[in-house]
Amino acid sequence: MKGYFVLAALLLAILLLYSFIPRSQTPLSEEQAKAFLAQDLDSLNVDWRVLGSSKSDGGWNFDVLVTQNAHSPCPTVERRLYTLPPVSFRPEAFITSCYEREKILFREEALINSAKTLGISDGYGCAFKADANWREEKSYCPSLDENAVASFASGLPAGTWIAVWNYGSTTSYVALDEDNNVLKTA
Repeated sequence: MKGYFVLAALLLAILLLYSFIPRSQTPLSEEQAKAFLAQDLDSLNVDWRVLGSSKSDGGWNFDVLVTQNAHSPCPTVERRLYTLPPVSFRPEAFITSCYEREKILFREEALINSAKTLGISDGYGCAFKADANWREEKSYCPSLDENAVASFASGLPAGTWIAVWNYGSTTSYVALDEDNNVLKTA
């Protein structure tokens, strides 16, 4: 009987020692980290995009914009600073109201300003830079008519914001520079 206690104590000691031995972790690749990020964000039913990423101490940091009502005249945006592993973030309110901006730095601001310019209070809008790749923008704006927007964007400076609005049976285009000056409408 004493042999069983000694054997059980020995096994318990081995298990305890094993639990304290550091195990080498394979660091996450950026693609794996983005997959965890997507898993966290896709469940929220929001539009999101990564502004920047950096590797730190075997993990990753991501600067992400999370947009609710992404195609409305009044989108709201939260900036999230993610750190992983484990997945955690610090939220910061970013765009919380629909006043017209003097400077347009993000697509959501272009949507707000263009809706104000056109007097739109309800509709489906998309905004992007004039030099955007229209095929790539289809994932953000599935209703985008690539030929029509390319024609509208022709001749505009690269930094120009283009907003496309569908409301009722009407489609309107607005080109705004970064200082919120209307360059062109159609």
